Amino acid sequence: MTVASYSMVLCGSSDDHRYRGRIEKVKFGVPINEAFAHDIPATLLMLLLKVNKDGPAKKDIWRAPGNQAQVRKLSQVMQHGRLVNIENFTVYTAASVIKKFLSKLPNGIFGRDNEETLFNSASTGMDIEKQRQVFYRIFGSLPVASQHLLVLLFGTFRVVADSSDGHSNAMNPNAIAISVAPSLFHTCIHDGRTARVEDLQRFKLASNIVCSIICSFGDTKLFPRECYEYYARYTGRTLRIDENRMFTFHNPSSELFY
Repeated sequence: MTVASYSMVLCGSSDDHRYRGRIEKVKFGVPINEAFAHDIPATLLMLLLKVNKDGPAKKDIWRAPGNQAQVRKLSQVMQHGRLVNIENFTVYTAASVIKKFLSKLPNGIFGRDNEETLFNSASTGMDIEKQRQVFYRIFGSLPVASQHLLVLLFGTFRVVADSSDGHSNAMNPNAIAISVAPSLFHTCIHDGRTARVEDLQRFKLASNIVCSIICSFGDTKLFPRECYEYYARYTGRTLRIDENRMFTFHNPSSELFY
């Protein structure tokens, strides 16, 4: 990725990759097609890769907040498009900034209509296979940059969840889902009011949807192959297809198997 003379470490892949290019401003609080002119801005991408690499070993990642002063500082640096050394910020701060970006997207990353469709699929007793098909259709309708962001997010959620026992990070799929659902599904947020019963029900549905997607990550009917390849390419993880036609991801490797 060579464009200009800037050099930034991509903290997340297995090798010491460096981003050389113009540091694009990260716009908070604007629609996704305005926030992402071409694809995920470099600094936001680096935060995702940092959490993907370092998050599995960190207790309560995605749940424990980062230092709020550092969250504000990093957010401001990103919005001004300034050069930043991501290594100066903790993985908790990185995760908090990612959640902040998601929470400020107008109508959320899925959009209100798509959120409602996902809620309906989860509340009507639809079997898991059909729910995956619903998600696949909605996912495919989103801009490519949104698809890339979501596959990196859910791949990162999955790798953290898979490490919940070995690393004792206490973040299984359900714990992650509860922590990130309001950032992804904005219609389950009650806008500062006293939470009503229906608000709690929608939050529970949103958490169940996120948990299901995390657990299903790798299913060919969830994300398209090219998105799984995008995830593997940027995280440096080896991509394989097992006997059940599921995509599986392994520790970073220079090889890519199909």
